[in-house]
Amino acid sequence: MILEDTNDTKCNICEGTQFELGPNGRKSATGKLPRCKRCRSLERHRQLRQVYAQLPDSYLGGLDVLQLSPDIGVDPAWFNSYEVSVFEGENPLNLEAIDRADASYDLVICNHVIEHVANDRKGLGELMRITRPGGFIQITVPAPYTQEVTVDW
Repeated sequence: MILEDTNDTKCNICEGTQFELGPNGRKSATGKLPRCKRCRSLERHRQLRQVYAQLPDSYLGGLDVLQLSPDIGVDPAWFNSYEVSVFEGENPLNLEAIDRADASYDLVICNHVIEHVANDRKGLGELMRITRPGGFIQITVPAPYTQEVTVDW
C-alpha cells in the first residue's frame, strides 16, 4: 500500500497528512507526492512499517536485531535488542568484514545499503554469517529502472 497525498491518507509512522516531492524532486510511480512533510518518510519507509505491523509483538519482541543504517520505518522498541550501525558515524561496521560474532542476530536489516558495498558478494556472505540459524535478513535496494545511469562496481 502506497500512502500518498490525498485527503483521507495518513502517514503510518507519524500520522501526518501532508506530503511533498521526494528526493531530486520526484513523484511516486502513481504521480503522487511521496515524502511525508512531518516525519520525512518516503513510500519505502511506510511500506516497511506496514510489513512489520503485520507481525505479532510477541514475535518481534524476541528478536535480537542489527540494522545497518537508520530507517524511520523501523521502531527499535519492537525488539528484544536493537543495534544500529551508521556509516562514517555511530557504531560504523564494514559490511565486507562485520566485526560481530557468527550467528549474533535473529534479524539483520539492510535497507538501501548493499548497493554501496564494492564487494557485495562478500557483504552478503557477512550478513549471512552474523545471522542465526532460523533468522532472516531483510534487504531492500533502490529501483535501478528509475535511474538514468547506474553504477557497476
